[in-house]
Amino acid sequence: MHGSLFHPEEKYSETLRKVVIWVVDIIAAAVFALLLFIWFGTGVPVQGRSMEPTILTGEQVYLDRIAYRLVSPDRFDCVVFLRGGEYSVRRIAGLPGETVQIADGILYIDGEETALPGTGDLIQYAGLASEPVVLGFDEYFVLGDNINGSEDSRQALTGNIRESEIVGRVWGHRAGSRIEFLHEKS
Repeated sequence: MHGSLFHPEEKYSETLRKVVIWVVDIIAAAVFALLLFIWFGTGVPVQGRSMEPTILTGEQVYLDRIAYRLVSPDRFDCVVFLRGGEYSVRRIAGLPGETVQIADGILYIDGEETALPGTGDLIQYAGLASEPVVLGFDEYFVLGDNINGSEDSRQALTGNIRESEIVGRVWGHRAGSRIEFLHEKS
């Protein structure tokens, strides 16, 4: 008969255990979400027209800060780099060790014609790349998607960027009230 008696202490203990597990699960999920946001959801505002029409001035880009700890940046990745305390968004055209040149409006990488994604326009201004630019072991040549209205590696003010200056890879941007995802090699 003793085993069939109701024990309120046991019921209270079981309820308390369930509440504690529930609270711990919520805290763990919140910490995990915060870490994901820090690694993959960091927003950087875009200033200037260099990445138009892909990304407009005033939009917010979201970047992956982890990717380049695992793999190296690749051609045509859209990246955020930090120079002089300011963030810039550009697309990688030239990789470490390559030779970049712009001649007759066309981009050449190691002497081979390389088509830029999203534009059929001839490059009107070659700048520093009018002569061959040999990239160092940790240097990247970046161009804006607004190929004829961008400040990028063709100008001495930007020049080649070092891998240590790259903050992360852009995975999306806020366009109005929605987030648009950039596709690799877009």
